[in-house]
Amino acid sequence: MSSKQIIPLYYELSWAILSTIGLANVLFGLVIVSITSISPATLVPILVSAAGAGANGLRYAAYYHTYDTTLDAVAAALADVLWLIQEAGMSMYSYVMLTRVLTGRARSVFMTLFWVVMGVVAVVRLREDGWDLIGKYYCIY
Repeated sequence: MSSKQIIPLYYELSWAILSTIGLANVLFGLVIVSITSISPATLVPILVSAAGAGANGLRYAAYYHTYDTTLDAVAAALADVLWLIQEAGMSMYSYVMLTRVLTGRARSVFMTLFWVVMGVVAVVRLREDGWDLIGKYYCIY
């Protein structure tokens, strides 16, 4: 009987499917940019998809392989940051569209509320994942 850990193949897990979809979206976005031009409306999907693809690939590396603990921690932390970019980036679609449509006070109120909510989401996301990361690798709690 072997005591070796069995590492699942990358394409047997959901991380691979999600990262492949993200990579395909990046390629489609680059095709669209080559046909049209670079604008915030074309850059948002490319950046969000790239962040999602990177986050999923790093999650696989951090949680399914037995690398050095420091490398696992770095991969997990970077994956969390990329997931934050991906999650917050979804809301950037509305931001890009509404900042072009709204004017005056309505635009100022929208921009203020948007960035306050984004800040709260970032703090909650990083704090929640940060505690998991610290507990997993350094056994603090």
